[in-house]
Amino acid sequence: MARLYLDSDVSRWLAPLLRAAGHDATTAHAQGRRGVSDDEQLLFAAQEGRVLLTHNRNDFVLLHGAWRRWPAAWGVAAPSHPGILVLDHRPEAELAGAVDAFLGRTPPVPLVGALYWWRVRLEWHHQLADRRWVPYAGP
Repeated sequence: MARLYLDSDVSRWLAPLLRAAGHDATTAHAQGRRGVSDDEQLLFAAQEGRVLLTHNRNDFVLLHGAWRRWPAAWGVAAPSHPGILVLDHRPEAELAGAVDAFLGRTPPVPLVGALYWWRVRLEWHHQLADRRWVPYAGP
């Protein structure tokens, strides 16, 4: 299914649940990257071709925006990141179910270069280019 990288603020106990659902999931802890800065976490995930999962919405919204806007402003080409999924804090089993259901949608969710936020009771939201959050209804 999906290649996933769990930021250091996400419980490492979520990874086995995601692997049991068929995903290739690793953690900052398993990669020896606990305590590494958020920008380095995103860069690592991108270099590994892994969608980043985090609870740190504010910092990753900022990093996502910079990733999208700066290359164009400088007139350079840059690859898109593989995607960022921001998760509200909930028990690992609930998070695993939400992530697995989201990644298993048909048609598939477009992840590359995108930022999504799973909000408890409000489900998945997608950030638009103008920075507004809208409910994700599918491609």
